[in-house]
Amino acid sequence: WAQNSDQSIYAVLGDYGMGKTFSCRIFAKELAGTKITPFYIDLRDTPTFVTKDNIVRQPLLEEIIDNVLGRQNIKTQAQDFIQQAQDGTLIFIFDGLDEKLVHYNQDMRQQFLSELMRVFPVDTFRSQSKVKMVLSCRTHHFEDLKAQSSFLRGLGRTDSASEDYRAVEILPFNALQIESLLEKQLGNKSRVVFELINDNRYLANLAKRPFLLTRIAQVLPALQTLRVINSAAVYQALIDDAIDRDEGKHILRPRHKRILLQDLSAELWQQSEQILMVDELNEWYQSWLHSNTSILQQYDKVSNSELERDLRNSTLLVRFGEEDFGFTHSSMQEFFLAQWILKNWRQLLGDFKLNKAISPLTRQFILDGILLLKPKEIKQLKQALKDSLQQKNTTELTHLALDIVSTMSKEMGITLDFECVDLSYLKVKQLFVTGLKTKELILSHSDLPASRWKNVEIAIVKINDSNLNQSVWRDCVLQDLHTDFNFKIDDALHSGMHQWTVDNCQFEF
Repeated sequence: WAQNSDQSIYAVLGDYGMGKTFSCRIFAKELAGTKITPFYIDLRDTPTFVTKDNIVRQPLLEEIIDNVLGRQNIKTQAQDFIQQAQDGTLIFIFDGLDEKLVHYNQDMRQQFLSELMRVFPVDTFRSQSKVKMVLSCRTHHFEDLKAQSSFLRGLGRTDSASEDYRAVEILPFNALQIESLLEKQLGNKSRVVFELINDNRYLANLAKRPFLLTRIAQVLPALQTLRVINSAAVYQALIDDAIDRDEGKHILRPRHKRILLQDLSAELWQQSEQILMVDELNEWYQSWLHSNTSILQQYDKVSNSELERDLRNSTLLVRFGEEDFGFTHSSMQEFFLAQWILKNWRQLLGDFKLNKAISPLTRQFILDGILLLKPKEIKQLKQALKDSLQQKNTTELTHLALDIVSTMSKEMGITLDFECVDLSYLKVKQLFVTGLKTKELILSHSDLPASRWKNVEIAIVKINDSNLNQSVWRDCVLQDLHTDFNFKIDDALHSGMHQWTVDNCQFEF
């Protein structure tokens, strides 16, 4: 493709831990021995937003390139590399597109991709230029193949053709590949480990990811003692193993290091970043220590420089370039963020706010994580859910709360009994709710088309200017309905209750 194909874009797709970054870096290494120069850019190392003249905006293509050059002390201008790409002697490799897109809304995502497309000359159709680029992205970023195709074609640009890009999806390891890698890593012990992994459905699924396979083998004895094995349990075991191996080598105690990494992940998420420069990291760390005085007092004889060096040497943090630090893998950051959200929600109850979107993986870590909570923590979370759902909240928080309620019902057999659940202004396509029990459900200006409701008990449903068209209700009890809609056949399309599917339900209104 690099030397002989007319296609200008090569998309490397796959779920987390499948080897997208590894593939991009190997490709760059292979290109380095040819007449084509690779320019590898890990997008998680680049700024998500920049501030110029007191205006916060997305970075320009030149600013992204200059950021990479600056960290490598290269004085060449960004435009020189863009010109090389247009001459066909350089290929840009943009790794981790989803690491940026998750922080943007739909319009901003389109703008960011358009900014990357500025590598192409403005006076030439993309398919007719010499420019080539590689883009890697998590598959789940796209809703379906049509959305994926549209996005990669430049979001419907008229000069784009479906043949102008090539896409490859890195598939999960099959059983033979898993066994082969374990044999290379473990030798004679590989067969026993393979059988233990294969006997657990969840482990067998996670082991299909190269990033996790060898690590699962390392912590398998710890996993075998757990009552639940899921993504959160596996990552917790991986992190415990890494921190335990560090014990005695570092200053911070393991329990403090876990709190620190949770708070650091939240800081990065709130800043829409994946890395911090060393000075920013040290400043944040000092602020964190002084805001946690009970922790700071336990290290009163340790100098600031020693504490900062200890943080930078953490097993779960890694240096990118000369002075940028971040988590060893983006999934590690998302796991710690999930822990931070659950912990703070339990502590702040109804005062907890979630004003930013979280990734699908962070959501999965949260839902898996509640199965690992202790009885006291589950009790706290129940109260937090009741306090949050009885008031109008952000779509992000309300949607997550409903997902937790459904998970508790399906996986733990816990049904929460609410006085009121307020879903006003909630906007979610294909929402799924199961096991909800409430005296009052408020749906005001809510947009929930094709929502699915199962094993739901509601005394009073209040629907006002809301869209629940094409909803599916199964095994539900609804006792009373209050609506601003007057039931007339001609107006049925405007009721928000058009084309409901009802199966084995008891509607008493």
